[in-house]
Amino acid sequence: MASRAKMREMAEYNEQNFRELLQVIRHYCPKLFDMFQGKPGEDPRHASYIVYDLRLILTTLFLKYLLSIESMREMTRFFLQGIPVKNALFLSGADTTATEVPHAQTINDTLKRMKTDILERIRKHTIISVIRSKLFNEGRFRKKWLIAIDGTHLSHMHVKPNEECLVATHGKNTEHEIRDYYQAVLEARLCPLGTSVALSIGSEFMSNEPQGSRTDEDYKQDCEQKAFYRLVGRLRKEYPRLPMCFLGDSLYAQGPVMHFILENKCDFILRYKDGSIPFIANHIAAHQDQLKPADDGQGFYNIRYMNGVKYVFEKTDQDGHKTKQCIELNYLKASSTVQTDGESKEIEFQWLTNMNMNKHTAAYFAEAGRQRWKIENQGFNRQKNWVDDMTHLCCWDATGARMHYLMMQLADIFRMLLEYRRFTKREIKIQYKPYLESLRKTMCTILFDQSFITGKAENCVY
Repeated sequence: MASRAKMREMAEYNEQNFRELLQVIRHYCPKLFDMFQGKPGEDPRHASYIVYDLRLILTTLFLKYLLSIESMREMTRFFLQGIPVKNALFLSGADTTATEVPHAQTINDTLKRMKTDILERIRKHTIISVIRSKLFNEGRFRKKWLIAIDGTHLSHMHVKPNEECLVATHGKNTEHEIRDYYQAVLEARLCPLGTSVALSIGSEFMSNEPQGSRTDEDYKQDCEQKAFYRLVGRLRKEYPRLPMCFLGDSLYAQGPVMHFILENKCDFILRYKDGSIPFIANHIAAHQDQLKPADDGQGFYNIRYMNGVKYVFEKTDQDGHKTKQCIELNYLKASSTVQTDGESKEIEFQWLTNMNMNKHTAAYFAEAGRQRWKIENQGFNRQKNWVDDMTHLCCWDATGARMHYLMMQLADIFRMLLEYRRFTKREIKIQYKPYLESLRKTMCTILFDQSFITGKAENCVY
């Protein structure tokens, strides 16, 4: 059994964790809980039926994801206690006479009638604050922000949850035909060099229109490539002056996609596989003598590159007219031999970019291209297996599920900023389960007041 001194030490540690988290929120989005109220008209409920303030509803949901509470049922059970309820009411600052937080069903009924604009606006405000703070300026690539883009599934089931979900048919037109229904999103994350940070900067949900009277052959579902065009266009509108360099897997290594990125005045470093563009593979194979060597500075990778590969492709406009386009690409290859289970195995990475390289910068391009893994590990894998359960469907309605996803990303931005400031910069390896448990314990044992919120946390780095 722990001594009282040890128990007091643990309580102080838990309190410091939560205080620093609130300090991060105040630093990058000081009016977060006020912004949950939204603009006039954004609350879809009739005024005569309102019991819980909108900011209290969204604050409760925000705390669910901030504290990594897996399900809505667990959230309702967690906020049955007196101290967590009082803390949630205090943080929300809601002008209400409520003595308890809303039930999970009340929250979902509100979310499915709302628009996602309110949460997207708060995320944009937070990301702009992070950029203006110059915290990650050294992580830029040639003064451009690296933005990794990739898609993932949010839920998967054999029952159709809503009309907008995607569907995959297995064993079509056979007695063993099975239909799988799933919801998917295309995510864009800010990935500074030299860090393990991957901040959500944009999300584009893949959703189907009603099929109506159209046959399965005539009906085309939404897909990752269509969502990519929408997402990049929206990012350019939301951040018109932000210099961007997009990172993506080999799915995006195709002429129309790369041409679209250049049309939006952005750069790209895309993973390439031989089957993506056969012309590039044939060109490289026929001009092996033109591949120039470069040193990675550590002797681990064998780097080769080639500038000025002209690629001609057909582009189809909205009216179905095809025109030939030409873009100039630069090819980069990094290979190495590693030992796996006592056997030598060669690993190889290839990229295509629109930016010219030389023997001094080729290794720098390879390092930037490798940042794409962050959206897999520090993004999806982290939220599915470490700190959240992204695949848990908290609301069957399409709009409600999107609101849940966006709130998860917003909470994760603040958690990731805290982890970077408190643990990564001090070279401390974080243990997620004890850390998240410490946040929940503080929420249940300490009654918040203004001094707790505004007080400077000990050893807080700002």
